[in-house]
Amino acid sequence: MADVGAPRRTALLVTSGELGWAAVREQLGSQLSPGIVNEAQTIREALSLAGARRPALVLVSARLGETPTQPLVSSLRALIGPSPSIVVFAERLSPVEAAAFAQSGTNGCLLWNELTTELLAPLLRVLAQSPIAVHSRTVWPVGTLKLLSPATRQPSAVRLTPRELTVLWGLTHDLTHEQIAAGEFLSVRTVRRTVHHLQRKLAAPTSFLLGLRAGQLGLDDGLRPSGP
Repeated sequence: MADVGAPRRTALLVTSGELGWAAVREQLGSQLSPGIVNEAQTIREALSLAGARRPALVLVSARLGETPTQPLVSSLRALIGPSPSIVVFAERLSPVEAAAFAQSGTNGCLLWNELTTELLAPLLRVLAQSPIAVHSRTVWPVGTLKLLSPATRQPSAVRLTPRELTVLWGLTHDLTHEQIAAGEFLSVRTVRRTVHHLQRKLAAPTSFLLGLRAGQLGLDDGLRPSGP
């Protein structure tokens, strides 16, 4: 039974016919308890619900039919303000399209083919709990996450050791465990153990989610941390 005294969070889904939305709808409903999930399938419905409900999270398809939703995202951002997260889901997206969405005020874009069932639940949990910038590594090269939403960067209450910071930096720059080990004069076993510690400390069970947390800590800006 839901706690009647708990704050109710509202999410808005602006969906298309893509099959992945069924899983998003199911998982998000469990992450927002207590909360409300509204759904729109047209631009008019989306703007009406956003104005009435003031959602804390908006997940929107990159296209509604043949119509790109970048203008809609701009209107949603102007309507609901800077704090709520707006994340675009797409079957495919060019870097030019991704840049247009970034300029319109999204917190990022994700591709359906990068979202496994195992990844979707923890990702939606992160999005439901706090604003955070997310991105598809296929669409954006490493280091461009800072272009999406600098306001979403938050100071971390988690203290990381210099070694953990260095390994996390390597992971966000697509280095393998072996490459990190060679560059830092560590054993591969030590790198793997450090990754395990990072996953526990940051509540990020996958490399993708570690990347999200690295964005919050500012480790995606190309500045390599120093330390043993």
